[in-house]
Amino acid sequence: MKGAISVKKNGFVDATTDGKKDVTRSLLSALYSGGLQTLADVVYSIMENPIIISDSSFKLLATSKKGIKEIDYYSCYMNNDYMDEASILDIRRLKTIQRLNTTRLAYIEDSIQDKPRLITAPVIVNDIMVGFVTLVELFVPFKENDLDVMNQVSMAIAIELQKAELYQNNSGLQHEYFLLDLLDGTLSNAALIESRSKALNVRLNPNKRIVVMEFTKQFLVVKQLKTLAHEVKNVMRWEFVLVYENRIVALTSHREDEIWSQENKVKLDEFLTTNKLVAGVSKSFQYLGNISKYYNGALDSIAVAKYLGLEETIFFFEDLFVYHILKLCSKNVDLENYILDQLKLLIQYDRENNTELMDTLYCYLLNMKHTVKTSQDLHIHRNTLFYRLNKIQELTYINFEDGEICFKIVLSFKLLEYLSHAVK
Repeated sequence: MKGAISVKKNGFVDATTDGKKDVTRSLLSALYSGGLQTLADVVYSIMENPIIISDSSFKLLATSKKGIKEIDYYSCYMNNDYMDEASILDIRRLKTIQRLNTTRLAYIEDSIQDKPRLITAPVIVNDIMVGFVTLVELFVPFKENDLDVMNQVSMAIAIELQKAELYQNNSGLQHEYFLLDLLDGTLSNAALIESRSKALNVRLNPNKRIVVMEFTKQFLVVKQLKTLAHEVKNVMRWEFVLVYENRIVALTSHREDEIWSQENKVKLDEFLTTNKLVAGVSKSFQYLGNISKYYNGALDSIAVAKYLGLEETIFFFEDLFVYHILKLCSKNVDLENYILDQLKLLIQYDRENNTELMDTLYCYLLNMKHTVKTSQDLHIHRNTLFYRLNKIQELTYINFEDGEICFKIVLSFKLLEYLSHAVK
């Protein structure tokens, strides 16, 4: 019967209207043979109108090769495959995304300002709308069964997208895909980043950080990872949280004294401890185009912390970057040769006399030569501290008033600490 639609066991429509090819066979064949691009071209051959496939951040994923450049609608994607701000505003004004999320079905959008009508269908992966597909009424009028066919097209696209980690692991929010494009280097041009930020209404403070959370043991499945990403987003009230490379990644941009207050550090520590996670925090940055560098910096913080056997859960790049430098240098030089001889002398003296001059010296310098704080940290009387400092000067002739010498001593302590773990 003309216009009849029958649903197959695999969920696809068998469309026989006007002698069209079998939709089921064609769509599945397209997926197996060439992915989204082949699928888009097959849909054009079936429906005789062009289609556009986008993710929920308005990034172009594929379009039929034939007919698409003849329409004004496509021109909005000509700038590096991202929809421009004006077109996104039109979609928001028409509440297209809200309607797709509500109905979960294809619908016809009437012509506006002499533009052709559209059929738009949501692409759903794991019950989340990760994108949409649009059929443009350019060459032939829409037919009675086009809505049903487009629903099947959106299902086929979902099958293809769920193969990709980024669409499988995240919640489909526009901001997530924007951050993913930054992390993998798809977005690097400053002007385009600014344009995308404005179009997606991304508002960030100048000082930003990347937080990377990973498991202390690799035993959780992807579904749990996604759940944890959602939980930490709610606990910390971070806007940008997603799953990337089997890790939870967050972009923070609040004031430093707010987001990294003691209260928030305690909350994050409790979350990480409960879920057997650790977090690396990048140094502060401003330009989003370099975000992958700071992502790697956060990973470096975790790696160095594990190497040093640190038991905390939150590791800031600026607290550990010296050890990372030493790790890089150790590949080419013998670090032990750069330890000051004065410290080697103190190590030997402590060993032979059962004293604690090394610990005293390190604590004294870390406390900026503050004697009260040092004596409190060491749990000794101030007179005992003065005796030890005099003994250190007597043995090593160190001038505590020389800032350059004090810096070299602290660096030597860092070398010793790093090398002590290298031996283990």
